[in-house]
Amino acid sequence: MKRALACLAAIGLISVAGNLAAQGAPEALLPGSLAIRFHAYVPRPRANVAGAAESVGAAGPYSWEQEDTKFTIPGTAVSLKLVFDNGVVLISATPFESGPQRATLVAQGQIWMRAAGGFSYRTTLETVSVEYGEPVLYFPFGVDPQGGSPLRIELAVLRPLAPPLPDSPKSEYKSRR
Repeated sequence: MKRALACLAAIGLISVAGNLAAQGAPEALLPGSLAIRFHAYVPRPRANVAGAAESVGAAGPYSWEQEDTKFTIPGTAVSLKLVFDNGVVLISATPFESGPQRATLVAQGQIWMRAAGGFSYRTTLETVSVEYGEPVLYFPFGVDPQGGSPLRIELAVLRPLAPPLPDSPKSEYKSRR
């Protein structure tokens, strides 16, 4: 009976931890948690005049961008959804620990685009081993022959540091790269 109650309690704790991760709870509440940083952007077109230096001007390098950081526990996916006039891009990223300085990232991209005859759908699934903080580039609409892309998304797996105890001199924590 005690073993059954202990199993039910463990299942309850796992369920609570999963719910906290899904709600974006601070990583301090979840021991061993990881963070996924998403940075989606559309590069500003560069001037391509012969002999002139390429410059993006004072407006900055991006004509549009969105950044988000989501916390999770290893093995649990987090998602980023981008909605445009003619389509949707959905990225699900699942990190797994694979060493003290490395993670395995399983990323699935789904793209729905409005076309002349209806909708088109494309999906990708990639598994990549990365160091914590190392950016992974994803080009949902592909790359043109000159190396450009209308939309670029950078993903990075971060390992948040545990916060210091309340009586310690520093009460902040930082993401380790």
